[in-house]
Amino acid sequence: MNLKDVLKRMNEIAKELENENADVDALTVEFNELRSKKEALEASAEQRSNLLGNITRGLSGTVLEEREDRSTMSSTDAISRSAFLKSVMNRPLTEEETRAMTSITSTGLIPTTIKSKILTALEEKYPIIEKMGITEIPDNIQVPVHSTDNGANIVAENGQITDAADKITYVSLGGFVIAKYTTCSDKLMNSSIDVFEAYMINNLVNNNGKLIANLIVNATGENMPVGLCKAGSGESGAYVAGKDLVTVTKDVVVKNTDVLAWLSMVNSVNAIAAMSYKTFLTYFYPLMDNSKNCIVKEVNGTYYLVGREVVFEESVVYGESYLYDPEFLPGNFQKPIMFEKARKLNPLGWEMVGHCIFDCKPATGMSKFAKFLKEQTVPSQG
Repeated sequence: MNLKDVLKRMNEIAKELENENADVDALTVEFNELRSKKEALEASAEQRSNLLGNITRGLSGTVLEEREDRSTMSSTDAISRSAFLKSVMNRPLTEEETRAMTSITSTGLIPTTIKSKILTALEEKYPIIEKMGITEIPDNIQVPVHSTDNGANIVAENGQITDAADKITYVSLGGFVIAKYTTCSDKLMNSSIDVFEAYMINNLVNNNGKLIANLIVNATGENMPVGLCKAGSGESGAYVAGKDLVTVTKDVVVKNTDVLAWLSMVNSVNAIAAMSYKTFLTYFYPLMDNSKNCIVKEVNGTYYLVGREVVFEESVVYGESYLYDPEFLPGNFQKPIMFEKARKLNPLGWEMVGHCIFDCKPATGMSKFAKFLKEQTVPSQG
């Protein structure tokens, strides 16, 4: 079993734990065995990498530099992680863990190791979040976006450098609280901290992460962030036909020319196309014909529309697709996703709240957003 197989099985166990009838004891034993296997594989990989690096530097005649001793840092991270998880699980802490928990409480921040795992899992499941490149600034912020970027110029030696005539648009981001209670069994609360952590991260991603991805697409700005659905050039963020909207009426087949017209509306080489997988299979995949001038291509499992990467997000309404440059849709976590101390729900269960503070808003009016709409036939009533 290689590292990829180990990680895959660990994720499967986290999902199996959501089932109330899951054999927590057996899954705990298996998870601990996989964790030991993972650590051994990672240690072996690091040892090989270090050896190869030392050999390479030695062969090139350079002096081998002393490696930084990371044992203290790793130990500190491990103590902070165990302190936080044991605190959430209402377990007694050691003296070292108590000191670490005092620091965690004073800052209000989740340990870095756990936060990194949550963010990694979030971005893996929701590519639209990963493409956004969300910042983590604990305050209301003004995000600068270059609406006009004239780039650099060649300057003569000792010559004067003139100011670039760039224009910057500022996007104001505040914060909206996103929260969800998660329940778990008494057995899970008494399992290892590794199993509990995997379960909690999986739930945070499935619940809070799903809503964040949905907001990026469908938020209207009414007591919530502003998403792609309101990034058009028209009034109140509406998309305008012929300018940033291509509509294919019902009973009309989508053609290459329709898609090309849509793609030409966004002036950015970094643009991506967001749509549901069903929309892609129904309207775009049929255009993939390698015997002709194919506008749909697949490279290592990723699809492209004339070079624009396709990102699948199931919260995009069926029949709709958005083309946009992620740089012009900034997002910020005033507080990253985290979970709080558990409380007893009933004799056999516990509940914890997972929450974050998030906002996003598009910088409009710069030809960085366009919508493709395939009108649907409305079923007859009766």
